[in-house]
Amino acid sequence: MAQRRKETLETMKALNQASLIISEVRETQLW
Repeated sequence: MAQRRKETLETMKALNQASLIISEVRETQLW
């Protein structure tokens, strides 16, 4: 159970990083 929770946390962390990168790319493309 703890292992699955850890994997979920890592997945959410990766998703957050991906969305941050995507938003940064969008901002740079606007200019």
